[in-house]
Amino acid sequence: GYGRSELYNPYGIFVSSNQTMFILDTTNYRVLKWQLGEPIGYVVAGGNGNGGAFTQIGASYSFFVDDQYNVYVSENGNHRVTVWFSRNITAGAL
Repeated sequence: GYGRSELYNPYGIFVSSNQTMFILDTTNYRVLKWQLGEPIGYVVAGGNGNGGAFTQIGASYSFFVDDQYNVYVSENGNHRVTVWFSRNITAGAL
């Protein structure tokens, strides 16, 4: 599905020590974050369709979440790794 309570070809999952779950929702070009017990996820990376802008994620099959909850997405389609910072809604390429 396309809503924030749905996934479309999820390809990766990360669960933090406080049981916050991050899911790479591949066909929706986004990473969702779910707090334990919440009915919907929150977009923490991408979510603006497939593309090369820094507000978008291209085809992706791998991601990583660090101890500050910054999200790193390896984008096959854009030949880059983007980082999405947890403290503000910005992204950059590595």
